[in-house]
Amino acid sequence: MKTTLPRICVWRALATALAAFALPFSLVKAQPANLGEIQGRIFNLSDESYLSNARIAVSGTNVEAFTNSSGEYRLYRLPAGEVNLVVTYSGLTPQSATVRVEAGKAVRRDFDLDFARERGADAGKVVMLDAFSVEAVRLNAQSLSLNERKNAANIKNVVAVGEFGDSGDGNAAELLKYIPGISIEYSSTVARGISVRGMPSSGTLVTIDGGEVANSTSGGTGRNVELDAFRLNNISRVEVTKVPTPDLPANAQGGAVNVISKSGFERKTPLFSYKAYTTFNSRGFETTGFDKRRGSRPDLSTGPFQPGFNLNYELPVNKSLAFAFAAGHTSRFNRYREVFSNRDLATLALSMTDIVPGERITQASDAAMTAEWRVGDHSVFRANVLYVDGVFKVNDNRLRLLYGAGATGGENFVQGAATGVGSAALSFPTAHRQQQTGQYNLNYRFNRGPWRVDMNGSVGRDRVGYRDISRGYFGDANINIPNLVLRGQAISRSSAQPMEVSAFDRAGNPVDIFNGANYTINSVDSPYEYDVTDAKDALKIDVAREFGAIGPLSLFTLKTGASYNHQERDLHRDFKRWSFRPTGTAADRLARNYDVLDPEFSATAMRYYPGRTMQWISTKRLYDLYRQNPSYFVLLDGTSYAQNVLFSKNLQEDITAGYVRADAKLLNNRLWIVGGVRYEKTEDQGRGPLTDPSAVYVKDANGKLVRDAQGRLIAITTDAQARQLLLYKNRGSNTETTYDGYFPSVNSSFSLTADIIVRAAYARTMGRPNLAEIIPGVTISDPSAVTRTINVVNTGLKPWMSDGFDLSLETYNVKGGVGTIGLFSKQIKDFFGVLQTAATAATLDQYDIPEEFPDQYAGYNIVTKQNVGNAEVNGFEISYKQDMYFLPGWGKSLQAHFNYTELRLKGANTADFTGYTPRTLNWGVTFSRPKYSARFNVNQKSRIRSALQAPSAAIPANTYNWFAPRTLVGADIEYRFSKKFSLYAAAINLFDAESITERFSTTTSVPEWAKIIRRFKFGADFNLGIRGSF
Repeated sequence: MKTTLPRICVWRALATALAAFALPFSLVKAQPANLGEIQGRIFNLSDESYLSNARIAVSGTNVEAFTNSSGEYRLYRLPAGEVNLVVTYSGLTPQSATVRVEAGKAVRRDFDLDFARERGADAGKVVMLDAFSVEAVRLNAQSLSLNERKNAANIKNVVAVGEFGDSGDGNAAELLKYIPGISIEYSSTVARGISVRGMPSSGTLVTIDGGEVANSTSGGTGRNVELDAFRLNNISRVEVTKVPTPDLPANAQGGAVNVISKSGFERKTPLFSYKAYTTFNSRGFETTGFDKRRGSRPDLSTGPFQPGFNLNYELPVNKSLAFAFAAGHTSRFNRYREVFSNRDLATLALSMTDIVPGERITQASDAAMTAEWRVGDHSVFRANVLYVDGVFKVNDNRLRLLYGAGATGGENFVQGAATGVGSAALSFPTAHRQQQTGQYNLNYRFNRGPWRVDMNGSVGRDRVGYRDISRGYFGDANINIPNLVLRGQAISRSSAQPMEVSAFDRAGNPVDIFNGANYTINSVDSPYEYDVTDAKDALKIDVAREFGAIGPLSLFTLKTGASYNHQERDLHRDFKRWSFRPTGTAADRLARNYDVLDPEFSATAMRYYPGRTMQWISTKRLYDLYRQNPSYFVLLDGTSYAQNVLFSKNLQEDITAGYVRADAKLLNNRLWIVGGVRYEKTEDQGRGPLTDPSAVYVKDANGKLVRDAQGRLIAITTDAQARQLLLYKNRGSNTETTYDGYFPSVNSSFSLTADIIVRAAYARTMGRPNLAEIIPGVTISDPSAVTRTINVVNTGLKPWMSDGFDLSLETYNVKGGVGTIGLFSKQIKDFFGVLQTAATAATLDQYDIPEEFPDQYAGYNIVTKQNVGNAEVNGFEISYKQDMYFLPGWGKSLQAHFNYTELRLKGANTADFTGYTPRTLNWGVTFSRPKYSARFNVNQKSRIRSALQAPSAAIPANTYNWFAPRTLVGADIEYRFSKKFSLYAAAINLFDAESITERFSTTTSVPEWAKIIRRFKFGADFNLGIRGSF
């Protein structure tokens, strides 16, 4: 049944709900007069902050509590008399104290914890670290992450800022790549997507302080969150949940990433921190050294060094009010080398070569604030604001050599056919992208006696705008030299391109393909005038009550809650294409006739062919020519209109959910079981393009197509541009769909000892279809075509479903070592497969395709996607970290770590499962002293299978693109003169590891030298700066 989905104001609903719930909970009855309570805060002396999730236990009983994010704890319903409290926190020295409980009163007892380690000859001596020493910063980061993981109800990993050194420009993806089971997806130089345990990045849920973030993504139709859009200058830690509990969303088939921001209540005294630095890339010095270089357009003309800074201020005003502020800016310039070569895998001859000397500048400014207000002893309001303004300027000059049909060749050469069907072409994808992202969260927490209430409201806004002509240049162009005989020599595996190229026309005359003046300008484009917006609103409430000991249970807690999420994604485009002097001759369109060459940029652009300098054409000067002589350019209004209609889409999605969760602790709190079920209902409304080929033909008064005496359809017009104006209808396709389901989960943890934990878990999760697969779209082939098809985006696609099973063993601080080994399996069903059926009245009605008259689509086939497949992902993870305190001398200051993840696929539909990383190895070494430290981290990935290629005469069946194995090295060093001042340097991709793409079949042999189709080197990124705190 089709319904109109409700729209609500999240903030108004939240305010009403807060008023409704705050009053009754403020009236909760106090505990009986013969009982008392103990409350207090746990403080970390080593970094002067309050500790979250520290455990406070009453000796000889099962009574325990854990501190909240402000370091506060509360033990209630305690009998009057003396009790012994024991406080533990991973990495810090436990403390105990005897406290007298007074009936009907609350007794306060605070604790201060610190590091204490025994090392070799110093055994028995407490090693006290300066609060802001380099070593203390590292150890506190590790203690935070270990303690959060150890005390979690489910299987998760936590990484704290600083644990693996400088993460680079505030991109959380760089922080996560050293976690077991995580594979980071890169877009050239930028870490963007997060794949967890082989699942696509669209199956990774990303939240900030529990609020789901809005993200338009580059293409506009994906569900994946591009983390580079969030410059997270205010991070405390990042959690990666691998098995959810019922109170977490079910749409996290791979896992969920939650970024937790800093809190002013974490501090006892104010703290101001700063970082000022410069960024540079190793390839930024090519051809121009330290000098400013001329870019392909004015806003890309810059030197190799770019500025950046971060500012943080944590301000606890008093016990009831606290703030945390952050602001920053970063800028990074990259030059990169890309070579793309296609081979005919039947003849093994090159068919195409692209060389791309690219350049880009990435800039981002951010501001964040957290405000917390404690109302009385039991209620806390918290508000978070994050705003990021990012700018991305990019230009890819591209020289494409097409060797033409009949080309021959081998490992070291390629020879075009003597018929002269080759060509050289220039293109210039160039754009200015601005992304404005805001995340706004409001949270209310109530905690009194056995009752806990959490209410969260969040608003996420993201807008991506691409521009070209409005910034003063065309976004691309079609410029070429046709009818060439091309020969390439000195091809090697290390180059993937001919290092020597010669070109001749059909008469045998040499042609200089490196001189842009010899090229013909055919058309120019403005493809980068479009906007994608994403809006997410959410409201959630959780209510929990502890029931204490019940029978064999030492503690039983019941928790329930509900949530509502609304998302709207909208895409608009203003594409334009102009034909250049279409009535003129080829000679009239030669670039040499116009002032469009760019000798200044060409002189400093990267070289690809020894001894040859490419004379590039400037898209800015082409646009100047357009402004000076607009009559040279004829707008192709039909093509432009068609592109805009095909891009234009809108999706609105509403998700309502409710859950019940039960926590039970047994065997003196050694066994913790968390189980329950979640219900989620998804309602989608979508609008997209409609293609109607019958609209270009004459129809009679009844709407039936008219045919001539020969039985042929009669066209309204034969003009190609006019036909496209009739073919496409903007957002002419509309749909609504609904699906729901129940998602049970069970997580269990058993403490073999205080430092060894066994976990077992099961959870059902889902992965919703990407927006491109549910936003409606219908493309109907011409009625006169030999093969007539109706391609339909199936808006009725259901999500992938998976049942996940996990088993892990975790050790904490056993002789200075921390380790984990885990096994997991995901059984996935409802993969997406292509289905082709005859167009009947029933199937046309199923896909809401109206017939203008009976049997209009007789002889057509409907091609769409359906839920058809199954697969199974099995794997294991192992990680270990060891302090080398047992080594002599400077060896005591070493720490080594590694983790390894392996995935294996099973099932009938494994061919559809692409993009996962079968094996990942991370390892590294840290040397840390009170005044200085050095880190060396290595991230290694195995070969990754990517997209399946359509079979053809040049591509055998079962041919895939593959990402070759790759090793990324990161390093950083720091020397601290004082708490207020230190020097540091950090590197990402230290050795400029190349990204290599291969193409080969799994069933047909291809020589090693013929596999590489792309080599991409984008340099090593460095940060050099100062930092400190006051």
